[in-house]
Amino acid sequence: KAVARMEKRLVFDSSKCTGCRVCEMICSLRHTGGCNPARSRIRIINQKREGTSTLMRCRQCGKPPCVGSCPVDALSRNDATGVITVDFETCIGCNECIGACPLGGIILDPVENQIAICDLCGDDPACAQFCATGATSYVRMDRMAQLSASSQRGGK
Repeated sequence: KAVARMEKRLVFDSSKCTGCRVCEMICSLRHTGGCNPARSRIRIINQKREGTSTLMRCRQCGKPPCVGSCPVDALSRNDATGVITVDFETCIGCNECIGACPLGGIILDPVENQIAICDLCGDDPACAQFCATGATSYVRMDRMAQLSASSQRGGK
């Protein structure tokens, strides 16, 4: 069952991330059939000096600049899920959308030579399922405030 647009969010807690990058491997496995982090639709950026990690992914913006940047309207938002989708029959491979995304949420698949965007695995994100530390989770919007308050109290 598809969840109505914006009812759930992929949430990342950098304090729980170990930088193992299992999420990247499971993403590439789910979407391409092989474990190749270069083909993952999400990216873990490890800031070794600071000892933290950041999850780069499509955040399904309210007004996505990638959609507006496409000269042939190959990108659109799925009305049922709210996820940004690509019509590969229409896409001309100009990669304008990659440059338009201020968050680095669109990648160029090095094998297929076409863009790839997180699609939340059809409302069941594999990265969240397989994150052993719970750094990545898929939560209902009504729980976001609870999680924020809990993290500000130190998780209690």
